[in-house]
Amino acid sequence: MQPAPPPPPVGPYPWPQPPPVPPRKEALPILVVVLVLVLVIGLLFAVFFFYLFLPLSRTPIYIVPSVTLGPVGFVARNATFEVTSVSTPAPVGFFDVNLRVGSETGTLRRIQLDPGYATILVSSQQYRVYFVDVGSNLTLGAGDRFTVTGNGTALQASTSFTFYLLWIVDGRVVGSTNWTTPSKTVVMFSSVNQSSGNATITVAAVSEAIVPSFYKVNLQVGATVGDAVAMPTMGGSFVTLTIGRRQYEINWTDIGGERTLNAGDNFRITGNNVALPAAMVFTFYLLWADGSSIQSSSWSTP
Repeated sequence: MQPAPPPPPVGPYPWPQPPPVPPRKEALPILVVVLVLVLVIGLLFAVFFFYLFLPLSRTPIYIVPSVTLGPVGFVARNATFEVTSVSTPAPVGFFDVNLRVGSETGTLRRIQLDPGYATILVSSQQYRVYFVDVGSNLTLGAGDRFTVTGNGTALQASTSFTFYLLWIVDGRVVGSTNWTTPSKTVVMFSSVNQSSGNATITVAAVSEAIVPSFYKVNLQVGATVGDAVAMPTMGGSFVTLTIGRRQYEINWTDIGGERTLNAGDNFRITGNNVALPAAMVFTFYLLWADGSSIQSSSWSTP
């Protein structure tokens, strides 16, 4: 007679042997990742700090530089000038800019790097001051350039300006320059030629050939004056004005194709695909971009 088999175990592990301890996950890879992230962030912060603020350490804040600005030139009737010398190089963040237009002085603004610009409010008018850091070293130095413009337009004509460069710490002026913008162009018209119920006005003379964006046009019909609009920008194109219940077209013919207003060009005033109304007095106005008058011509339709 064979012995009986042993009884089955009560649990997965025979007593008194304890169950094995579950394996622990390795913490080393996680620790390495954390350390690498800390090092990368620290390195980026150090690079940013030295790139942005290192110039500050080269110029003690109590040493106020003297800045000489070069002669003012005009590009598209906006003022541009260079920095010719700086007694002590200093970071651009240490300077404010301001403008005086006529007898009114604007509000201080910090220099902004190109393609940005500082917007200065003088009375109710906005102006832009662009700064080009030629050396790309965030430090004001010889060769750097400022450009002063209107708010997306050219500076107004025949106006005196003063530009101020100021030390940010105490607001003292460390450099300045002034200029007067050129006067408006002088335009002369020939007599009005009427044909097929429409009118053509030829430009007899222009003191300066400039692009159409400097001009606006308007029309008066009887006693009613329209709202001035920008002159057509391309020869052969037209703008539309609504005066009363009628629409009118003002066409510009650029005879020489120079894309500037010149002697020989003409303006043709028509109805909206119809002739001008009969027995009516018309006046065509050529205006400067600020709305001031340059020249006008009147006629009466048969």
